[in-house]
Order: sequence, then structure tokens, then C-alpha cells
Amino acid sequence: MAAVSSLINETFGFWGTITATIDWCESNYDISYFVAEFWNTLSNIAIIAPAILGAIRCWQCNIEKRIILAFVLLSFVGLGSWCFHMTLLYEMQLLDEIPMVAVSMVSISSLLSSLQVSCKNSLLVEVLLTLTLVAFTLIYVLVKTPILFQLSYAAMVFGIIYVDLLILKRHPSNKKLLTLGLSLYGCGVVFWLCDNIFCDNLRELRQLLPSFIAPLTQFHSLWHIFAGFGAYIQVLLCLRSHVLSKYKLADVSLKYGFVEIKQLKSYQNGH
Repeated sequence: MAAVSSLINETFGFWGTITATIDWCESNYDISYFVAEFWNTLSNIAIIAPAILGAIRCWQCNIEKRIILAFVLLSFVGLGSWCFHMTLLYEMQLLDEIPMVAVSMVSISSLLSSLQVSCKNSLLVEVLLTLTLVAFTLIYVLVKTPILFQLSYAAMVFGIIYVDLLILKRHPSNKKLLTLGLSLYGCGVVFWLCDNIFCDNLRELRQLLPSFIAPLTQFHSLWHIFAGFGAYIQVLLCLRSHVLSKYKLADVSLKYGFVEIKQLKSYQNGH
């Protein structure tokens, strides 16, 4: 998952010249000639695996396609981030960042539908979100400015939190999941900030620590793990809000860290 820029490390490996507009505190090609940032790449498993399992579970339970799409897009974030950190190529950077904005927009759309917005207004919101995503993608491809992504993504995150709080008034039982998701994501943001602000200190510390402990100072990897699982919890919140608004005798929770969907019985048809 992408964030803020640091100085480009000019170490070259299998993927050649770095074309990405941003680089990270992990030393490039330090562990493998074939992977630019080993730990930043490997940590994306924490994003990919839960998202894929969530999509499969929702498909098995015949949950709304928009929720499945959110899980699929989240897995694309992890896959794109894997490719980005493995190569540090601009094309792969786009595969990381654009899905991050896309999954945020799908989450907002899903949450608004849980508020039972009128069909006319719901359609308008979906059209506006789609046009915004298309416009963002076109502009971002043409204008290689990381701040555009950062501001767009931050706006999406705050938008999601705002709608989450609106839904919390209707479904107070969402509080536990919401608190967990925000706490995990918040921890991820702290690691992300420290990775950028204290990069020189972290690199010096890695030289002093044993090799089996040094990976714990790869704070951008920890950002992937904490923020990635926080984003997974957010999609789970979208799912839970959808289920609570559409079904009776149903609930959504975490079981061993993964989606648990209990008996579904529709308000509309009673079965």
C-alpha cells in the first residue's frame, strides 16, 4: 500500500531503474536480487489472504455483489502493492494506489445503501463515485503527483468514517468492530509516519540488531499488516451493516480473524 515519498534509493536489481514516484525506508534489493523491497512485498500476504477468503465466504452465502467486489478490490490492493514493492516501477505503483481509491469508493457506496437511501439518490451517488474514480485515474496517470493520491485517499477514508458513524446510530452493535478497525488502522498510520520521519534512525538501528530481529524495524511492512487488516475490518463492517439492514435473525462477526456469517432470513420475504 502506498503512502508518502522518501528519497529514491539508486540500488538496482532485477527490475532495473526505479520509475516509481515514491520509495521507502527499506533498503532496495537488500535481501533478494529479484525483489526490490523484500519485507514490504512479503507483508502483503496479510492483505491478500483475508480479502480472498472474505470474498469466497460472501459468495457462498449469496451476499450482495457490491460486498464481494469490495473484498476482491481489497485483494487487488494487496496484489498491486506486492508488485509495486517487488519492482518499484510506476506501472506497478498504479496497480497499488488506484485499487485503494476504488475499494474506498465501493465501501462508501455499500455503506450508503445500508442507510436505505432512496433508489434515485443511491443511483446518483454510484454514478458520481464512478465518475470520480475515472477522473482520478485519468488525471493521476497523466500527472505523476503522489500528493493527488494521498489527498484523494485521505478524503475517502474520512468519508468512510463519517458514514460509519451515521450507521452506528442505527446499529450500535457495530461499535466493537468499528473500534477494532479504527484502532488497527490508526496503529498502521503511526508505523507509516514513523517509517518516513525516522527512516535514518531505523536504518542505523537495523545495523545494530540481530538479523532475526531487524525485520521488526521495517515499519512500512507493519503499516501493511495493521492498515490492511483494518481495511479488511471496514469491508466486514460494510457487510455487517448490509446484513443488519436487509435480514433478520442474522449477524456477521469475526471467527479466528475471518468472516463468520450466521443464519440469514430476509426482512423482505421472510426466508
